Amino acid sequence: MNTATTPSDNSRSTKLHAPSYAKSKPTFLVVAAALAVTTIAAGCTPSHNKDAASSSAKASASAHPSGSSASKSEAGLPSGVSGATSIPRKVANNVAMRKHVAMSSCQKIDGGWSASGTATNPASTPVGYTITVFFTTTSATVVDTGQTHVDVAAGGKQPWTVSKKFHAAPSMRCVLVGVG
Repeated sequence: MNTATTPSDNSRSTKLHAPSYAKSKPTFLVVAAALAVTTIAAGCTPSHNKDAASSSAKASASAHPSGSSASKSEAGLPSGVSGATSIPRKVANNVAMRKHVAMSSCQKIDGGWSASGTATNPASTPVGYTITVFFTTTSATVVDTGQTHVDVAAGGKQPWTVSKKFHAAPSMRCVLVGVG
């Protein structure tokens, strides 16, 4: 038996006894390691519980509201809506030019969506603007992209529009991505 002595308040020695599990350290360590491995493995396996999977799906659906009761398709998008399959990786965006392009409208059109605004040219020579717009869901998933080019006379002002035909979500956003 493992014992130890320690002084007490009245200077007498008191014998302390080690707990029984400490007597066999190898057995204790094996049991602790087995519990740790079991706990870790349980956390890494998929749940086969239908209720857990159902509540997981409900939580995911509520994290991405669509504003409609339409069924969900890819990545939480409303039925029939898909993310863009080709998004430009490099979009010209000149800060000085961008200051002269304003987007004033983002609206649904028959079969798609449209963004429009005005480009101004404060310079004394004509300038051309290439305007790129991304059409996104309210959760920022790019559904389609569009681009237009508008030439503006010296000291002039010119309206611009980027329209695309695609199956849109009930609510969309137009993002002026670049002006070059």
